[in-house]
Amino acid sequence: MGQTSAGGRLRVRRAAVIGAGVMGSQIAGWMASLGIACELLDLASPGPDRNRLAEQGLRRLGQMKPAPLTSPAAARLIRAGNIEDHKERLQDVDLVIEAIVEDLGAKQALWAELEPWIAPRAVIATNTSGLSVTGQARGRSEAFRRRFLGIHFFNPPRYLRLVEVIPTAETDPAVVEAVQIWLRRILGKVPVLARDTPNFIGNRIGVYSLQVTLAAMQRHGLSVEAVDLVTGPVMGRPKSATFRTLDLVGLDTYLHVLRSGASRTDDPEERALLAVPPIVAAMVERGLLGEKSGGGFYRRAGRSGEEGGRAIEVLDWESLTYRPRQSVRFDSVDRAMAAPPERRLSTLLAGDDAAAAFAREVVYRVLAFAAAKAPSIAYGVVDVDRAMRHGFSWEQGPFELWDRLGLEPLAEAMAREGIEVPELVRAVLASGGSSFYREAAQAGEPGQVEAVAFVEAPARGDDGPSIAYRPVVLPPEHLSVPRLEARGATVWTGPSATLLDLGEDVAGLRCHAPKAAIDDALVEALERALSELGGRFRGLVVFADGPDFSVGANLFHILVAARQGAWSQLEAVVRRFQAVNMALKYAPAPVAVAVAGRVLGGGAEMLLHAPAALAAVESYIGLVETGVGLIPAGGGTKEMLVRTLARLPEGRPVDVQPLVAWAFEVIATASVATSAHEARSLGYLRPEDAVVADRDALLYHARQRVIEMDEAGWMPPAPPIIAAPGRDVEAALVAGVLDWWRSRRITDYEVTIGKALAHVLCGGGVPGGTERTEWQILDLEREAFLRLLGQEKTRARIEHVLTTGRPLRN
Repeated sequence: MGQTSAGGRLRVRRAAVIGAGVMGSQIAGWMASLGIACELLDLASPGPDRNRLAEQGLRRLGQMKPAPLTSPAAARLIRAGNIEDHKERLQDVDLVIEAIVEDLGAKQALWAELEPWIAPRAVIATNTSGLSVTGQARGRSEAFRRRFLGIHFFNPPRYLRLVEVIPTAETDPAVVEAVQIWLRRILGKVPVLARDTPNFIGNRIGVYSLQVTLAAMQRHGLSVEAVDLVTGPVMGRPKSATFRTLDLVGLDTYLHVLRSGASRTDDPEERALLAVPPIVAAMVERGLLGEKSGGGFYRRAGRSGEEGGRAIEVLDWESLTYRPRQSVRFDSVDRAMAAPPERRLSTLLAGDDAAAAFAREVVYRVLAFAAAKAPSIAYGVVDVDRAMRHGFSWEQGPFELWDRLGLEPLAEAMAREGIEVPELVRAVLASGGSSFYREAAQAGEPGQVEAVAFVEAPARGDDGPSIAYRPVVLPPEHLSVPRLEARGATVWTGPSATLLDLGEDVAGLRCHAPKAAIDDALVEALERALSELGGRFRGLVVFADGPDFSVGANLFHILVAARQGAWSQLEAVVRRFQAVNMALKYAPAPVAVAVAGRVLGGGAEMLLHAPAALAAVESYIGLVETGVGLIPAGGGTKEMLVRTLARLPEGRPVDVQPLVAWAFEVIATASVATSAHEARSLGYLRPEDAVVADRDALLYHARQRVIEMDEAGWMPPAPPIIAAPGRDVEAALVAGVLDWWRSRRITDYEVTIGKALAHVLCGGGVPGGTERTEWQILDLEREAFLRLLGQEKTRARIEHVLTTGRPLRN
């Protein structure tokens, strides 16, 4: 087939999305964000503005929060049109994705109209959330059916990594494989293979879980706040828990999902449970739809501008009236949150209060349902677990939870509660197994894991579903830290970092300081890792495998030292961090820093000094020190100055002030990039720094970059001689700060911070063009940092952030 290479790779240079609603426009937006040109087509509107619906969808991308685009410039790759006038555009695309209304007849009619116009090489997909994929292809040609499958993105497509891939019995297996590889490598998604059954995997289990929760809430007489407390992090679920999630989804949307799911399932018990709860029906009738209507299970009290208008009110589900949000606590929850993460859920379930009883009902019923339905909706337990982790942000999937709680004890507990133990569980136990996952039985690489897959499911043997353990195969570009550790790759470990042998003679320093903060132990680990270069290892990757790379320095330790007047100690700490960042920059062998999630303050300074940098698309990079009354002092100010001056054309007189003013504003406003693409425009990433869509492949690509640098004969760069912008530019920056102050954009104290930053960025009050070394700028950074830290208003800002998590504008 023309759209795939010899290796089964799908190459999508241009795509078409049919349907410019909320979902379709966001799918086009995510592909455009990753450099794929898109046609966005919808129905033709009457009158001269025939592309109105698609153009509205395109404009919506620039207005939605959170932003569907990684950069406003991505919208330029999307061309609006309509399916009446622009069918011929489909002849020039490699992928067509339909995202119109969830109506089987409408989708069948659309494909009948468009099939003659779609390029023979193109893959054809529906983004349905639960309609029959096979039914949509009915009546189409064999060539169409072999290229047709479901590709179900979860909302919002940019931020949720799950994509369900649903082939039909006639879909070419090569197309299925190529689509999965493309989704992972190019779009950075986690593709899971689902059977063509109603609502597929994620929504089938997720909606059931919500319904069980709503029913259990009423049986146990718990409040909305209590349910969200129990169904949040203590249960391994996201902070939005149950009712914040429903408010974000929208109660009208949820009502539609329930009715649709009930009409599609062939399980009478499941259909009964999917009946619309009277609470939800009454809320929709009253217009209490959630965030979109200003109120759902939660709302903000008062009108905008009223004193106390940001207080949160909660719905009393019995009276359907709002009341002030109340603080809720349970002994079982307190004990569970104090337990190690791996024992948190079991501790909660072992409690003897109302929260524990509620949790047992919800967890037992959901895990039983997942095990009962898995053979008919998925091809193995791995895809079910991935669906719930990446589509619903569960910390662990249902079968990982079965294993953690123990199949046999959990089955016994369910039986005591009157819940039928699923046949799948009985089949695993009858086969002599004790878990859904296990270490590989046959000899192989250390750390190899096997998991239960379903053999010819939903066919059943005499003893229940037919099962087999099969290896959990990771893509070759996914370097798994647990598997590396299982192979004995740990060189040494400390409280805040571990050095691993990544293979190919490359070391990896895994940063795991508490709360992703930079502390003394992490700095010491960096020093130690760098000292080992040139011997056993030819290069180093610095990375973190948690949700964030680094949130910056440990502010609590800094505040305590400042309150105690330990200035010499603080000066030594800052100097040491500056030195280790300079050692990164001038290391004797190639070093790459690979980041994802939050990369703030000192974490951004490490990135700025890296000889090579790689960032996941969802990297939020920023020098944020001014928010706590400081300036970047680990070399961040210096590196922004160096990068700014490097933009000047060599040998030509250029006014340096506008460039320096731009760098000053980025730092002074504590600008945080909302994506790796925006980080380039803010100067945190260089044009040559790589942006990686597949976060799980970030470590692999960083290792390969180190290898490339080494094989190219990499040498440390020559230290730059910095031509200081000088006192005249400094005066201009200060004048701009005072303009901000007069227009009330900043406070009196922020003028002080701005003056300190301008002094450092311009070289310390010297004439323009004065040559300064990097260490001279670092000395200025350090002096300004300590001077500001000596101010009570800076210490008040730090304390406020530590206690509230929000900045203080004093």
